[in-house]
Amino acid sequence: MKRLRAAAARIAAGAVAAMCGAALLVSGTPVSARTVSLVTADEAAASAKAFAANPDVEDMSAARHDYLGNTAPAPILDVLTPKAGLPAKPPFDVRVVARPPEGLGIDRSSIRIRYGFFKIDITQRMLAMGRWEGNEFVVHQAKAPAGTHWFYVTLADTAHHQATVSLRVVIQ
Repeated sequence: MKRLRAAAARIAAGAVAAMCGAALLVSGTPVSARTVSLVTADEAAASAKAFAANPDVEDMSAARHDYLGNTAPAPILDVLTPKAGLPAKPPFDVRVVARPPEGLGIDRSSIRIRYGFFKIDITQRMLAMGRWEGNEFVVHQAKAPAGTHWFYVTLADTAHHQATVSLRVVIQ
């Protein structure tokens, strides 16, 4: 457990850069690459049951921009993969690109990723699996149980304008 905590601290400090699907070096020892699950089977089952019991829940597939009282535009979030409307087979990649308004940057620390009907916060899980490539957040070799899944990604620019995009993923 002590070794695991030390490795996590080095990763959090940026001493070790890693992404899911790539070999990770911890204390000089390679840890084999593996496919990781974005959500547990229990989380997926609870969410599916809740959505089925509440068919009148609004369509969550459209991007939403929260201006927090400001008139300036929020960042634009585009989900590059998985492709909306196309079934995905695990393992799959997740790629979300953020385009801030001109003259602003992206506040990477503002990212929040929630899952399913109950909007379970899986931000730390996703951050541990993925990495930033410029203004793009990438997770390689992800998996999820078969079924329909909803993910909600919220991100702000450096002026604190927030945008949220909802992603419906169907896993075969």
